[in-house]
Amino acid sequence: MSNKEQTPTKKALVTPENLRRGLIVVALAIVAGTLWYVWQTKDNTDKTLKDAKAVQTAEKNNPAPNAYADWTQYKWTDNGVSFKYPKDWFVSENKAMGRVYVKNSQVDLLTQATPDNFQQVWLSVDPDETYKAREDAIKQGQSDFHAVKSAVKASTVTAGGVTINLYTYDTTSGPAAEAYWTNKAGTRVLATTSTGVGQQNQTDMVATLKKLLATVSNL
Repeated sequence: MSNKEQTPTKKALVTPENLRRGLIVVALAIVAGTLWYVWQTKDNTDKTLKDAKAVQTAEKNNPAPNAYADWTQYKWTDNGVSFKYPKDWFVSENKAMGRVYVKNSQVDLLTQATPDNFQQVWLSVDPDETYKAREDAIKQGQSDFHAVKSAVKASTVTAGGVTINLYTYDTTSGPAAEAYWTNKAGTRVLATTSTGVGQQNQTDMVATLKKLLATVSNL
């Protein structure tokens, strides 16, 4: 026989027995895969529930800090308004002007040099400042008091049973805000921020005013 001659290769025969065994192997693989998937899913679910429970326990044992923990209650008794302010700030009333000032320094913005981080917000019941036409004008992006340099964003704040209309916008020197509501006696109240003290200070003042408004209630 020549070295090039080869023994014919035998073809594998597919018999019913081999087919049955193959199907059994496939079925067992499917069952095993399903059981693994179910176990894995249950394990992940148990882990998620355990983590969620741990978070709830941690939140219960370590509650989020009170955003107003260092704020002090102030009652503007003559005008039926109550609000909170940072405890290291200063509050002063000007009865002649119908205003109450809330600021982080005792300096007078109009007559004295202010610190770099100066903030001042104030409330007014003076009809010459709280009139409805002024609120209507700012809704339209116009103001007799400030040069409005952006679209006016309107929103509402609900606090102590009081609904406050809030308007925020940009001026030539930075952000500003105005808020209007009516006290229990039917008097309109204005709350606003000072301007002309720098971009960052005015940004901070708007944030402070929004936080203060969330504490307002009628007396």
